[in-house]
Amino acid sequence: MKWSLVHWAEGAIELGWVVVEEGNTYRLRKLTKDGDDNALTYLDQSVMNVLKWQKQRQDAERKRLGSAWADHDLVFARDGFKL
Repeated sequence: MKWSLVHWAEGAIELGWVVVEEGNTYRLRKLTKDGDDNALTYLDQSVMNVLKWQKQRQDAERKRLGSAWADHDLVFARDGFKL
């Protein structure tokens, strides 16, 4: 998931792209919902709260690392992620 696909005001996530691991590499894959590009999935408030918590954690890590932070707009990323 990418942060730019989270619609905070609507409480939804745009189903656009997903990172897929293929062997030793990664790629972005386009997602569709019933053939509808950029379909929205509406989330429960508890899920939105988890996303807000994750954003706060990521913002703190970004601040801590400063210029060493490599931003890929990902909500959840593993160490060593490369795009």
